Amino acid sequence: MNCVHCGKETLVGANYCDSACMIANAKAIGGKEFSPNGLPTRSIRADGNMYEHEHGDHPDYKYPVEVEFVGEIGDDDRADFEMIAGRPAESEEELRRMQRETHALIYTDGFIAVTMYEHNYAMWSVGTGAYRGGRYASNAQRLKVPLRPPAVVKGEP
Repeated sequence: MNCVHCGKETLVGANYCDSACMIANAKAIGGKEFSPNGLPTRSIRADGNMYEHEHGDHPDYKYPVEVEFVGEIGDDDRADFEMIAGRPAESEEELRRMQRETHALIYTDGFIAVTMYEHNYAMWSVGTGAYRGGRYASNAQRLKVPLRPPAVVKGEP
């Protein structure tokens, strides 16, 4: 298969040879970059618009925040890792890293934070990072605190 933008050969099942071609193609079809925090593009919509987070187009979007997995690691987690990575996990930390999520911070008053991930809201305690409610997240997750806007990182996403 060949890259839909430059024509170079790609990996099996891939439409692009690298992230630079994905971004170049998005710009070629009229996409605009929306990066209020100066972060690299992490999400490209079908219309070509590019965002630093999949919910970067939310009217109250602030910046991306990390949510860590703090629940018990089970056999299913190990099997999932091996299927995705093609090898067994070397440590419990590696299994936990695989389950991290990057949420969009939508609101905070310094006591609670409201985030959005995969079109679902979650509420967290800003002091402890503890889960306080929402449809998608759970008590097995914790918001990484303190909340700080991410540093601008140059280079590949």
